Amino acid sequence: MKFLLDNFKKIQVAHKWLILSLFLFIDSYIGLKFGLGLLSWTNIPKGDILWILQSLEMMAFGIIIVNRVVKNSTGKFKALALISTPVFIFLLVLFTLDTLLKGQGITTIFYYNLSSISLSALYWSAAYMTVAVGLTLTYKVQRYGNFAQAEIMLLGSYVALIMMWSDMFSPISDASSDGILNYRLLVASAISAFVICGFIGVIIDKSVYKPLRKRLASAQVLMITSLGVAMVIRAILYMRFSARTFRFIPDKDWRLLSSNVEVPTQRVDVVIGSRMEEPFINIVSNVGPYGFSYSKIALIVGILIAISLLMLIMNKTILGKKMRAVSDNPDLAATSGINVENIHSTSSFLSAGISGLGGALLAAILPVSPELGLSLLLPAFAVIVLGSITSIPGVIIAAFIIGIVRAISEPLLIGAGNALDRPTASGFAEVMPFMFLIGVLLLMPKGLGNALHEWNVNRSRNLGIQKHRSSFFIADLLQASSTFVTQTMDLAVQKLLLIKSYRLLLIYITQVKSYFLDVYFKITTLFHSYLGTALNILARSNTLKNELGYSTLDLIFLFQKTINICPPSGTNTLREIEVVEEFLKNNKIIRKQDGADIYFLAMQDRFPCSENYFNEIRKKLKQ
Repeated sequence: MKFLLDNFKKIQVAHKWLILSLFLFIDSYIGLKFGLGLLSWTNIPKGDILWILQSLEMMAFGIIIVNRVVKNSTGKFKALALISTPVFIFLLVLFTLDTLLKGQGITTIFYYNLSSISLSALYWSAAYMTVAVGLTLTYKVQRYGNFAQAEIMLLGSYVALIMMWSDMFSPISDASSDGILNYRLLVASAISAFVICGFIGVIIDKSVYKPLRKRLASAQVLMITSLGVAMVIRAILYMRFSARTFRFIPDKDWRLLSSNVEVPTQRVDVVIGSRMEEPFINIVSNVGPYGFSYSKIALIVGILIAISLLMLIMNKTILGKKMRAVSDNPDLAATSGINVENIHSTSSFLSAGISGLGGALLAAILPVSPELGLSLLLPAFAVIVLGSITSIPGVIIAAFIIGIVRAISEPLLIGAGNALDRPTASGFAEVMPFMFLIGVLLLMPKGLGNALHEWNVNRSRNLGIQKHRSSFFIADLLQASSTFVTQTMDLAVQKLLLIKSYRLLLIYITQVKSYFLDVYFKITTLFHSYLGTALNILARSNTLKNELGYSTLDLIFLFQKTINICPPSGTNTLREIEVVEEFLKNNKIIRKQDGADIYFLAMQDRFPCSENYFNEIRKKLKQ
């Protein structure tokens, strides 16, 4: 009862959300299947608008359920909920369409070619990364969104076209098909586009953005300026190349239908609607291989190589460390001797170069026109927002996720569009990544990159705690075992003292005991002194400074010296006093009281014994 009273408000809020989600689900279900429900009774929305609103009700039910589950979960359960969310949403979409088509007495089939879905996802991911990686690198180092990044990618496509029209490479492009792929023009275009677009990016940075940075322009001003730069580049391309569409042909053999890799595949047919005897899922094995073109393979391989080299530069080189330092704190990096403007120029070269390289490879797949850049800019922004705009690994993961969403949504929209007499519904596939983005950001407002960063931080912290605990466990285990053996030897020595004839054996045992204690002392010094004592001194530094007048560093030094030279207590008081006297002389401590207190505290930390014994030592030290 006390638990219910203490958590009444939480239970009441959860109860309200549960009632709301159940109402949305029931109203949507009976509206889609039976034509009833609140929206149907109002008789205001009709036709397509009615079932669209009812479908949105069902999606709202799913988002509420997922949101409450994620918010109320922690640890591994929260990670599992986040991972399973896309699967739940996809199944909910299928359930919604199935209910709608059953209500209208229609049956449709979604054809999912497994190889087509997976390879198309890779292709779309690479296409989006041509712009998204450059955007992320620019924002990470210079802290503004560069709207001109897509136009830089478009410049790479036109660099490839110009090289195709040049006297050097036009014979390769115009040559008749001979069944042999010629890579010279494609490779030369990609490298040239990387270099030329990189230098164009540096020129734009030096001539446009650098003067604004000197005037301390805000990120918003730089972003709007980049939009103006994009308009200027697009206008120049219109003036030079008009609105015509061009095709980049590295070699006639690249355009053949046979210029592809045939990948074995299976097809999954999902049947929904008013089906009779047909199962929900059919797996068809006797399907012809899926042909994946060489030009798409070149795009994927080229972008992955470029991004891998960029990650290597960012994480393993001095240049990458400087770039990360500038991205974290430009002022502190400048005071450390880093030329911030050179780093800005380098990041501009790399971001523009990668986009130009991707544009050259993309020109072999898509028709090139001045509007191509804009068609990829908006999905690229969806990718960087989903992956966290400052995280390159997060953007890479987000690009693959968006590519998978795009590839999966096309068969779904084609099947649903044909069933609902809307054949143009397949064009809605370009919008699906944005709808997915909205749903993910409702659950993770900071994006995947931030979630990945927090996961790495928590993982490192947990590993550190485990190592810390294991080190103390080993030290305590050694101390406990050595204490047991020492007590056993002391007992044996006391028994042997009663027998005079065993004096030689007694001397031998005493020597063995002394050797064992020396070995024990070295081992425990390695583990316990550095871990246990140093941490304990730091924790009690304020108290010790007030009592003894030493600084924290002096105390750590004196404690360490004491531990290193003092043997274990409890066997020879006179010998211990001599050792302490030597310790006081070596460390030039004038007052014996200070040395006695330090020695007392150190020995109490390392060897808990009776306080009377240590008081005896302190009295003799004061004499």
